[in-house]
Amino acid sequence: MRVSILDSVLREGVQSGRISFSVEEKLAVARRLDEFGVDYIEGGWPGPDGHDAEFFRRARGVEFKSAKLVAFGPVRAESRRAEDDPYLAALAGTGAPVASVYANLMGIAGDGVLKRRVADSVAYLKGRFEEVIFDAANFFDAYEANAEAAIEVLWAARQSGAGVVVLCDSAGRTMPDKVGMVCDIVKAAVGGELGIHAHNGSGLGLANTLEAVRRGFGHVQGTVNGYGARNGVADLVGVLGNLARMGVETRCGGDASKLRELASFVAGAAHVAVDPQQAFTGGGVSRNPATLEHWISQYGFEGRLGAQSRRELADRVHQLEMEGYDLDAADGTVELLLRQAAWPGVRPFEVGNYAVSIRGTGAPGTHNVATVSLDMGEAAVSATEESNGPIHALEMALIGCLAPVYPGVKRMRIVNYQLRVADPQHGTAAKARVFLEWESGGVRWTTLGVSDNLLEASWLALVDGMRLELLRQAEREPESVETANDSSWAV
Repeated sequence: MRVSILDSVLREGVQSGRISFSVEEKLAVARRLDEFGVDYIEGGWPGPDGHDAEFFRRARGVEFKSAKLVAFGPVRAESRRAEDDPYLAALAGTGAPVASVYANLMGIAGDGVLKRRVADSVAYLKGRFEEVIFDAANFFDAYEANAEAAIEVLWAARQSGAGVVVLCDSAGRTMPDKVGMVCDIVKAAVGGELGIHAHNGSGLGLANTLEAVRRGFGHVQGTVNGYGARNGVADLVGVLGNLARMGVETRCGGDASKLRELASFVAGAAHVAVDPQQAFTGGGVSRNPATLEHWISQYGFEGRLGAQSRRELADRVHQLEMEGYDLDAADGTVELLLRQAAWPGVRPFEVGNYAVSIRGTGAPGTHNVATVSLDMGEAAVSATEESNGPIHALEMALIGCLAPVYPGVKRMRIVNYQLRVADPQHGTAAKARVFLEWESGGVRWTTLGVSDNLLEASWLALVDGMRLELLRQAEREPESVETANDSSWAV
């Protein structure tokens, strides 16, 4: 049996009230979900007020490998035709290949009004999208109150063109045995592809999701880390890990190392910490050697690292994590560590020193000057640059030093800068984690710097981003980058 996965963290996750994403962060999460193997990515609610519209506009330029982007919204208002409803029009304007339209079945009457609204809306969207998913909100409570009317709504959605019909336990209080019984009845009455969307109001989101799959439902909705309104929704990390144990096939798989990386990345983008006791990702997962071996395999370094190099790599990873590095959320830093372990003698440059002066009057606007000195083989080079921001000035000065020898660095650009505080209870003395997302030649990667000093953390992430790109160049063009005999990279 194969189950398709829809992640709604970009829409439903922000309803928790404690997390938020910028448009750039949403795009980064969407790319990572696509790489991970999620089938559907719910991008948000593009209402007529423009909410989430910018994300969908920007997402048109993203080439997803396999996932389909989903636009989410309500069925038509009772007083409007589908053709005149602004929410349905906003959905149709996103350019997404899939629409997910919902109706709240709570308090459903037997007069057929909701059934007609659902049928009209699904039919309208079916003519404008590749696929339409129908979400029956509060279905289990509605079924308890009026089973016949609730199933008629599902049947109307199916007959009007909904490819997937989803039962939502919106209050999150239905017991698993009741979920299983209702799933059997709906499967016999409605047929086709059916899905489950289980909230976690009573801590049953995971159990109810697995029960629906056990009853033959082939579509699962949830969010990475379980983010969602009130008590959240089914955590896809736990869902995927357990589906693998059940022998259920998904495109994502249930590898604990990959789940840990995804959980950490999404948590980082949301500016919250991963729950250290989260299933499949917390303290029970051994970093040594399972995750290291996964990284070595993932980046193709199996034949390049001997026993000694692997021990040094493990020591270096342990050292960085003790310093506060969250390596699961920084793929570029991981790749750099592997390349340094494989070729310890390749040293594109060494940092001499750097300095930043910031002058301000207290009024808006500051003047920032950065000077960077590097040792490159036998030569010492330096550059000074000015900018409105100290970190941008550092970036420009670093490029100024490297570009005459390594002109490829001028093609690199930082597309996202994130600051995450490791221990906010320490106030302004808290340790800073700076994540830089880079892009060059269509390839993106993230490097991480950690320090008690924000400028230092940013500098470390800058330097590592440049070093990684130059080590990649060294592999392509061995004569283009300096080498050194000192191999103490792990110290």
